[in-house]
Amino acid sequence: MSSEIDSLIETVQQNCHISDARFAQNYTLCIYLLKMRELYRWEQGHGYEEKLAHEALGGWITEREALWDRVENDAFSDLSFASQLFSPFESDMLNNKLFPHGYVYSGGYGRFAKPLFVVAELESQQQHQAMNIVITGRELARDIVAPPAMTQGKTIIVRRESLQRMLWERIEESGSRYFCGSLFWASKPKQAANT
Repeated sequence: MSSEIDSLIETVQQNCHISDARFAQNYTLCIYLLKMRELYRWEQGHGYEEKLAHEALGGWITEREALWDRVENDAFSDLSFASQLFSPFESDMLNNKLFPHGYVYSGGYGRFAKPLFVVAELESQQQHQAMNIVITGRELARDIVAPPAMTQGKTIIVRRESLQRMLWERIEESGSRYFCGSLFWASKPKQAANT
């Protein structure tokens, strides 16, 4: 099963590269560089507080843009799993096979009709009224765009790793980084009065 999952992740990541190659030029330079920095941080496994080496990041961006030049005109690949082929946009059908193995897939469209793809570990799944709510854990393949949640039909996918990253970016933007246990504080906590 591991080799089949690995192959699926590789194919999904290739589809992500194709989508990114076609749509990355739609961002302003500032937004583009911020998204590339966070994609690099995710791909290389750097922590949120870890300072990134500018030279390494710059080299990675150059390599990624060269990869995008090579794949921009490629077609998206179908996804193979459990001896079946799935279109990159047949999320429900593929998830019927993936969920029992602890994985989740999403293929759909985001802002500006950009195709978005992700494979992640399945953390939990529950029904709420007519909606199927899926919580993902560690992301194994993803695009330059990583929305914290997505809807597809009657399914809501909450991408916990992307949500954490988005919250960290907001805190980083505010310039305030105070911690209390595992909680982030937007401003410095007040000191308790001495009695």
